[in-house]
Amino acid sequence: MMAMPGAFALLAGRTEGTCREPIGFALARMGGGEAEIITLGVLPLWRVSGIGQQLVAAIAAQASACGVEALLLEVAEDNAAALKLYQSNGFSSVGRRKNYYQTADSGRHDAIVMRRALVAD
Repeated sequence: MMAMPGAFALLAGRTEGTCREPIGFALARMGGGEAEIITLGVLPLWRVSGIGQQLVAAIAAQASACGVEALLLEVAEDNAAALKLYQSNGFSSVGRRKNYYQTADSGRHDAIVMRRALVAD
């Protein structure tokens, strides 16, 4: 994934003594004036600490610095925490992909397609 043109990753960490421990990451790619957040994850103990907010802000800043006009992402319709994170960061729903995600019990969930403008539309 990282070998793709326009791909970049961010790592959030904390320092413990002389060691740096990863606690979150994000993977994104840019192209055609848009960027897509491919995945974003934060360790469970750190999920209410603002790390997710910081990663989204850092992705937006890097993409904006590269001339990107909008961020896109897909999130499972049942992922309330992620939906709240993205909505609080200016993303809004622009579409839906039916039965996009498969669950562990072979069920299916829709993906909500979300978008955030980085420049005034």
